[in-house]
Amino acid sequence: MKNDTELNDELEEQVAKEYEEYDEDEEYEDEEEEGKRKLTYPILLTLIVLVALCIIFNFSYAFAPSIGANSNNSGEVATLEITMNDGGKGVTLIDSFPLSDKDGKNINSYSFEVKNTGDNQGKYSLLIEDLPIGKIDDGCTKDTLLTRSQLHYQLLLNGKQIALDSLDKVKLNVLTEQSIAKNATQKYELRVWVGEDAKPTDWENKHYHYRVSLVPEV
Repeated sequence: MKNDTELNDELEEQVAKEYEEYDEDEEYEDEEEEGKRKLTYPILLTLIVLVALCIIFNFSYAFAPSIGANSNNSGEVATLEITMNDGGKGVTLIDSFPLSDKDGKNINSYSFEVKNTGDNQGKYSLLIEDLPIGKIDDGCTKDTLLTRSQLHYQLLLNGKQIALDSLDKVKLNVLTEQSIAKNATQKYELRVWVGEDAKPTDWENKHYHYRVSLVPEV
């Protein structure tokens, strides 16, 4: 039979062994946790970099210049300018009366030019925009405005007619879409008049205000 001293020694050895196994398990868990952290940090860093790049790309795209010029893949640029005979302030149609299309084509025109001063062919759209009440100080109110359905128009490009129709047929304000060669100039004439089918109460003492603008294709 083992004496008390031997029993105590065996008990101490067993406890020491259990502590050693516990330390090994704890060390393994620490190493496993450290491995997870090492794997997680690169993933988080990669996600942060990707998000930052997306933000920078979207910001750069949103604020990229898009007015006044267009370019092709070679980097050549078309620089487009529009010159109005009124400085772009707008046109007022006042004291008009119904005309046939034949007579309307003989009234004074609103003339302007589009120039391409760049080194590449350009494309653009010409828009006609209704001016809001008060933009031109002539006493006009909403009750004295002519509508596009009452008006006809003619558009000439370099002396050649490219449109003759009711003004309400113009969709999204686009009068025409054109291409222009480098270092070229295109001359326009626009005429707007009250259509001959308008009734007296529809046009008497009424006004119409508009302006023309250019939108380059980017």
